[in-house]
Amino acid sequence: MTHIPEAVSVIGSVLMVILGIRVIMKSPEASWKGLFAAASFSFAGISAAALLIIRSYLPEKALSGISLMMIFSFLATSLIVAYFRTMGKRELSGRDRGFILAVIGAGLAIAVSLIFLPASLFVSRIHFMKEAGGILWGFTVSGWGKVGATILLLSNVYALHRLENVFRSSNIPARVALKYPLLGVIIASLINFFVFSRLIAVSILNRTHFAVLDCGTIILAVTWLYAFVRYQPLRTVISSYQGTSSLSVTLTGLYLISLSIISYISSILDVSFDSFTVLLLVLFGAFLVIATAISGKTRRRIRRFISDNFQSDKYNYRREWNRYSRIMSQRDSIEDLLQNSIGSICESMLVSRGLICSSLSGAEWAHYGAPPGSGCVQALLEFAARCEKDENIIFFNDSSPSETLRKYSDPDAGAETGWIRATAVLRNMDQSLGIIALGEKDTRAKFVEEDRNFLSTVSDQLALALENFVLSERIIEADRVESFNRFASFVIHDLKNTLGMLSLTADNARENISDPRFQKDAVEVLQRAVEKINHLISSLSAHRSPPEISKRNMDISSFLRERAGMLESIADSGRISLDIDCPEDLPARADPEALEKIVENLLLNSVEASEEGSKVKLRARSTGDGWITLTVSDRGEGFHREYFNNDLFKPFRSTKKNGLGIGLVICKTLAEAHNGTIIVENRSSGGASVTLKIPGRELSL
Repeated sequence: MTHIPEAVSVIGSVLMVILGIRVIMKSPEASWKGLFAAASFSFAGISAAALLIIRSYLPEKALSGISLMMIFSFLATSLIVAYFRTMGKRELSGRDRGFILAVIGAGLAIAVSLIFLPASLFVSRIHFMKEAGGILWGFTVSGWGKVGATILLLSNVYALHRLENVFRSSNIPARVALKYPLLGVIIASLINFFVFSRLIAVSILNRTHFAVLDCGTIILAVTWLYAFVRYQPLRTVISSYQGTSSLSVTLTGLYLISLSIISYISSILDVSFDSFTVLLLVLFGAFLVIATAISGKTRRRIRRFISDNFQSDKYNYRREWNRYSRIMSQRDSIEDLLQNSIGSICESMLVSRGLICSSLSGAEWAHYGAPPGSGCVQALLEFAARCEKDENIIFFNDSSPSETLRKYSDPDAGAETGWIRATAVLRNMDQSLGIIALGEKDTRAKFVEEDRNFLSTVSDQLALALENFVLSERIIEADRVESFNRFASFVIHDLKNTLGMLSLTADNARENISDPRFQKDAVEVLQRAVEKINHLISSLSAHRSPPEISKRNMDISSFLRERAGMLESIADSGRISLDIDCPEDLPARADPEALEKIVENLLLNSVEASEEGSKVKLRARSTGDGWITLTVSDRGEGFHREYFNNDLFKPFRSTKKNGLGIGLVICKTLAEAHNGTIIVENRSSGGASVTLKIPGRELSL
């Protein structure tokens, strides 16, 4: 028994050195991996110092070992705290860098100061065992020693807290990679909490406690080494942190409070701290046994825990359903969905290696464990596309899949498929959407019917999720195309009206080109057409929504007289007569270009709705309460009741054969930009009237 602490210290030191070398030599480039390697070597130094202490026969040698141990402890703590601050982050903020520099600087400062401070400042008494040849038994710490233990304890809590939150915020593959390291950190932290809290309570640390601490170091090294062999935990990157969890901090606080209560009660009862703690643990264990025997709910939970963790051929479908529902609903891309799915499948089925491929959006794929070899993805996709419908799930328990896959793939591809032991085709009806390939189980057990049922259920749900994701992407793309088409429709509408004026002018030019009045009107039409196109280009360049207008004082009667020729040309194009009714001196404050566009749209709609030979009225009035109205009325069929009630001002809704359905929308938008409105009515005598109502004001003459 005397030599067990020495052996444990040696093993812990060697394993930590191996871990540091493994990280430096074989880990791919990962952020700040040098911090992790340096922390590993520092932990190796702690175990080596512990070996020096427990092999001491003289106080001076023991004190030297204590100084060395404290130096490495503060170095390791600062490096671990700094590393866990960086873990999971693709880039560090200025605040993170400042924190890291401060922590490492503080650790180095304390380590350097410990070189010059005597170890007797932290140790009040050293105990040796005479019956064992005078070898060290332990020592009693002073108040400063308790302060140092408290700092180390709090640093451990922070590191555990950071790792917990990185784990919670990671996707499924990253969680799998961090699962064993997190377990090792939790166990080592529990050991540290027990030893350091006891040290703070009773001031005693003996060689058994050193052995216990080194056992925690061994567990920490083994779990991280195992994770490095199978995964790449240092390459974990999370896109966004979830809500910060304080479970580790809360449990630590409750533990320390319980410890202080135990220490206080044991001092009152004059009972040793260890004896009283053991008594409470026995009583607590007895209470749990009694509660389990009485509570049926507790028994069910225990049975479920045993089934989930010790019966590998059984699946908790309720738990798995919840997990896969979250995976398939919370995804940003196909790549993210595939990564989370294959990681969760391999974790659920205890499989060491897996690959999932999708043929829906190119050859998207994700892997778990070792990456696929050359040609493997293409061979699996070919296999999935050609295999029969009743061969969705295939197990290769007794043979290599190479021969089977070779039937469906290019024989010259040289695909590395020898590791595959099970495949599941992702299928929707008769269409192959992709495939899942799984390697051997961790237990080396064969795949059984229970595995087939589980894999079939998961693959069906994953196929549906993949198809839904692709359909949603197509819908989003269709919406983008539709948005572009709507934007283009607005442009086409304005160009169509301008082209209509130019077309009418060109048609009339064949007969009236020599008429001076026509020549004057034609020049004005061309000038207005150029202005309209320039205005349209300016509007498109500015990307203004809602449209900006430039209001100024104007006279509506003068405005209508100036544009009478253009308005009459629009009416004449449909062989419709135009009646303009406007009193003199009708002042308003408006944008002439916007007002022209509104009147032009309303007049075109009335002309197209009227029969040849009929009349369209354009009437302007002052309401007497500061408003100006411009009404365009016709004697056509009016607005259909369904369109009038449901689609009147909705874009791209039109009753005309070649209509775009945006004329009234444009008019309403421009009217609202004037703080006005558009009023639409079906006339009882037949036809319809559309009224523009805008604010008016007196002109300064």
